[in-house]
Amino acid sequence: MTKSAHIQEIVQHRESWLQAVWAHQLFPRKGLQSTEGEPIKILFPGWLNKGAGPDFHDARLVIGDNEFHGAVEVHLQSSAWYSHQHHKNPDYNAVVLHVVLDRKFSNSIDRDDGIAIAELELRPLLNQDLLSMMEEEEVLLSRYDRLPGRCGLEIAKWGVGPLKRLLGHAAENRMQRKVDRILEQWQPESLDQLLFQLIFKSLGFRAHAHVFEELAQMFPIAFLNPILQQPYRVSRTAVMARWFGACGFLSSSKIDQLTHPTMRKEYHQWQAEWSSLSLQKTLANKFNHPTRPQNSPERRLVGMYHHIYHMNSQGILKGWLKVLKELESAATEKNLKKLALQRTQELFATPEWEIWQSHFGWSSTQSGVSSQLIGKDRQVIIWANAIIPFFLAYARFENWTDLERLLYRIFIVFPAEPRNFRTSFMEKRLLTFPSAELRPRTLRVQQGLIQIHQDFCQSFDQGCSDCQLIRFLRQFQREMNS
Repeated sequence: MTKSAHIQEIVQHRESWLQAVWAHQLFPRKGLQSTEGEPIKILFPGWLNKGAGPDFHDARLVIGDNEFHGAVEVHLQSSAWYSHQHHKNPDYNAVVLHVVLDRKFSNSIDRDDGIAIAELELRPLLNQDLLSMMEEEEVLLSRYDRLPGRCGLEIAKWGVGPLKRLLGHAAENRMQRKVDRILEQWQPESLDQLLFQLIFKSLGFRAHAHVFEELAQMFPIAFLNPILQQPYRVSRTAVMARWFGACGFLSSSKIDQLTHPTMRKEYHQWQAEWSSLSLQKTLANKFNHPTRPQNSPERRLVGMYHHIYHMNSQGILKGWLKVLKELESAATEKNLKKLALQRTQELFATPEWEIWQSHFGWSSTQSGVSSQLIGKDRQVIIWANAIIPFFLAYARFENWTDLERLLYRIFIVFPAEPRNFRTSFMEKRLLTFPSAELRPRTLRVQQGLIQIHQDFCQSFDQGCSDCQLIRFLRQFQREMNS
């Protein structure tokens, strides 16, 4: 097959074949230059991303005089960057190189944050001999996606024991870092607010965490407590009007979409309450990242209201301390896990009458089935990022060793968060020969994987080929054997 025929096949198979060309570096790498004439050195092409966002994560490149650690996006044409709306999507602000088959475009490639990124055109570099070696692109990509890390190959020599200890060590290190960050904000007179803020922040995915945190600071729990002492529906209107108004969710442009009578009535009530306020505070940050409909910020806010209303009679700090006191009675790890999950479900339960259980937003679209506004997966994340680290800080501040011991028991037995790109990545690279007891089914194992990813995979100097984790693993193994 001629070079032109190969290129035509790449075009016909669209971007997946070009992704395979980039993944396996099927082009000469010496003397590479961007379309602007900057020299490019590829230290590591990155790991394939089959989910949303850029095509390759964690690439290591030298462009001009600067070294970059970031993402790579692959397109057939330069203009696809704009036709795919990447220039308006903050998820692509990590991209440091745009790889294209053809540069038929005069504009710069700009990210949402305004930074222009370098571009590499591959057509002039494609070599007939290399292209003739290519298999089906999906086979190539699948093979690349399944590549184990050097860390996984190294750890496979030792069996399960050392890796289990390593994951435990990394998980506890991760939790300690969370505790330390909380202790930096520690003020004994405002612990209710700190806990409230941590739970609120945990409602959002990473992209929205700072927005929820700002909202918790704008309307602190001390301000909300008197409102929460009013009857359920009265306080609900007062709180939700402030939260939704501050977030911009009471825009009059939504009114034409409201065909459901209850939702329409609720909108008018909340908008009227918001309009009556002499001071209308609005967020500096916005919810500008897409989420799954069932995880919409609106549903999270309504769910959070029900939680703080439920806790208001005793206060959020005392309420959670009471729950932890109840968990001390669990004699076995199995009973502890069961009781903790059961009590958490009760604390975040959504009343049956809540209309938002079957709605994703103000539009007339209904989910078809009712679902909890803060479900089990998000409850686990709240435990991981708010409850366990906050009360570990509390236990250490109060010198409460029994509470600290209980929290570590919960940490060990609690189920894992939903899988994300970091844990999926680490399962492929580190857990090369997985054992049933090391699959990330518990919060502790999963947190260990995330910490190793953060410390090494996101902080390496020369890619997987010279990852610092290998040296750390060998040192860790020597210390374990000494």
